[in-house]
Amino acid sequence: MPKAPSVEDRILASFEQCNTLAVLTLDIFKAAKKLSIDLDKAFDDNKAGQKGFNDQLRIALEICEEKEINGKKKVVYCDKSQRVFRSSNPNMKGEEHRRKEVLRSNFAHDLKLAAQVAAGLIDMKANVTMGQENSTLVVFGRGVAKSLGAEPVVLKPKQHRSVDEIGTTRMPYTKIAAIAAEKRRATLRRRVDSRKAVATFESQTKLLVESIRKHRSRLTTSERAALTTVRSAIDEVLH
Repeated sequence: MPKAPSVEDRILASFEQCNTLAVLTLDIFKAAKKLSIDLDKAFDDNKAGQKGFNDQLRIALEICEEKEINGKKKVVYCDKSQRVFRSSNPNMKGEEHRRKEVLRSNFAHDLKLAAQVAAGLIDMKANVTMGQENSTLVVFGRGVAKSLGAEPVVLKPKQHRSVDEIGTTRMPYTKIAAIAAEKRRATLRRRVDSRKAVATFESQTKLLVESIRKHRSRLTTSERAALTTVRSAIDEVLH
């Protein structure tokens, strides 16, 4: 029987599968309940306390570990994560460094949002599973029905609240985060990313094609229609 992938392996694989937010949310949800992690800190804007909280999450997610270096305890990336997140260029220059810098920035954003969503789901005493569609979670239970007015609910990034063709309610992850923030009298701040995109047009196109190929059997009718519209628009521009 093949060995189940570790939490670290699932997270690193999520970058290729484009479902990092879903994986992080589910694993933080599980870890917080198991290890009694205080997710209220995910809503704290005090940067001084955020590093310790982020280190706690990264250790729980097995992408970091605590080591003694030169007589001091430090939190460092585990070996696999080190290769993914850190550039091999000691001068911190070049495309590889810029690409990994953006990866770390995006991951930090997803980590914070995932912790906020996980806090909301714990508040609701939700049951949580990975969805069949890419980057989705399915949440259900009495607390979900009471808080959201429906269950099950499919969570998906940038998804406006709607009911699909089979009657399932769909909404964005940020809706759960907002409910959790309101309970804690906190304010959610929109992300402002000042970094310039470093991905080339060719690499972005390749990533899109690979993602469609990998998940085409799970695309919804509306997603297929959207892709068809994009294809027609591209053909019109190029010809």
